[in-house]
Amino acid sequence: MTVRGDRSIAGVMKTAGLLPVLAWCVGSIAMGGVTAKPAGMQVVWDDGGGVFGSFRTFNMKAGMQVAIILDSDGPSFIDVVERECKVTIGGAKGRCRYFGQQSQLSKDGKHLRLEIEAEGAKLVDEKAAMNGEIGVLMASEKAEASTGMLDLKVGTVVEFPAEAGLPKLTIEKVGKPSWGKEEFMVSLKCHEDFQKPVSVKFIDENGKEQVAKSAGSSRMGIGKMLTVSMAFKVDKKVSKAKLVVEYWKDLKKVTVPVDFKLGLGGPE
Repeated sequence: MTVRGDRSIAGVMKTAGLLPVLAWCVGSIAMGGVTAKPAGMQVVWDDGGGVFGSFRTFNMKAGMQVAIILDSDGPSFIDVVERECKVTIGGAKGRCRYFGQQSQLSKDGKHLRLEIEAEGAKLVDEKAAMNGEIGVLMASEKAEASTGMLDLKVGTVVEFPAEAGLPKLTIEKVGKPSWGKEEFMVSLKCHEDFQKPVSVKFIDENGKEQVAKSAGSSRMGIGKMLTVSMAFKVDKKVSKAKLVVEYWKDLKKVTVPVDFKLGLGGPE
């Protein structure tokens, strides 16, 4: 998935003299050890219509935005499957906004927060229905896999032992990264659905280990047109190395149902 920055709603918000907001829900939804509950809501009746340039009310178009917290009493949350976030709010289609692990996922992986924005959502009798489903990836067990010694150059095919169940990767770019103090970066791609590894390290011909840092990732297209790309940086330049990845062994997709009624105290 794509990481886009950090902007969150925590709890119930109230702005005196502008747009008072009061959010509540009827119960919470549990499924297979996962519980979903609303955490807060923003409503914009008038986004400014361009009167203030590019500055919109609450930085959103007229409609609603709801924050959801998912709690797990079993496996950890790993990621959100944004294309499978199918939720409507107040009769309008919602768009999932998830900003990555550092801002939206708890350290123990048991709690995940995301926001769903629905442009044009409307209240009926001062209430809005929110329903649909959210796809998330969950796992509890890590494993490690290593390649043989590789020439770290463009075009090299990266293969892991068959029992790991990991796809073949191809090196598409090597060299000094355009940002950061690290001296070397390797970019890889594949055309299979592949979740970014938990961690990556390079072991050179002398057995010296360098832990890699993520330099970004992307996922474009679907089906046979899917391309997954990821890049990793290390402190020192390496020409030959084994690539060792730590990955989620029991990764699975879970669909979480959402069905709430949200209330609102409007402007006086």
